[in-house]
Amino acid sequence: MEEKYLEPAMEMQQQRPLSPDVYSAIVQEQKMANVIEQINPERVLIEIDHRLRGEIKNPDSGNWEKLTEEVISKKCRSNILSLLNSIFTQNTTLSNLDKKAINSIMENIIEHLRDDMEENAEEYNLSGKYAEMTRVCDIVCYLVFTLLTRAQNGMESRKLFHSLQIGEKLNYGPEKQEKFFDKLKVW
Repeated sequence: MEEKYLEPAMEMQQQRPLSPDVYSAIVQEQKMANVIEQINPERVLIEIDHRLRGEIKNPDSGNWEKLTEEVISKKCRSNILSLLNSIFTQNTTLSNLDKKAINSIMENIIEHLRDDMEENAEEYNLSGKYAEMTRVCDIVCYLVFTLLTRAQNGMESRKLFHSLQIGEKLNYGPEKQEKFFDKLKVW
């Protein structure tokens, strides 16, 4: 995995010589970009879309594979994803949500899903398919709840900013870091 970060930096190193500090900064920046991409809430939207299509991710190949025939309509998936797209943002995951806010958001999503599926059951190909409606709601609610709990008490943002601080300290190396008491020395 480390090679993934080093390849672009090594290419730049070969194009023009970089100082070790600049090279280290580039590698650290690429690592942080990778972390930010991994915590991107849009990845959860993609996962929900695949799961609603009846697909499962093959752990060996990393590809999504069909498990069952598509039961719900494309319009149902589109409506669910449209709602969730307004919630699944970096602002949400990097927020500082308390339990009450998370519960309120979950209640609104559950109410919306229930109302939407009841009103449009015929159009969504879900008429009388209560087990399938439950499956859809479970998929959405479990993944939404997991995403929201990442923001509980600012947990995700604290982890990210802590990683950034560690990265900054690593970029300067021990010989360039001043100790607290050294900063107080005037003589």
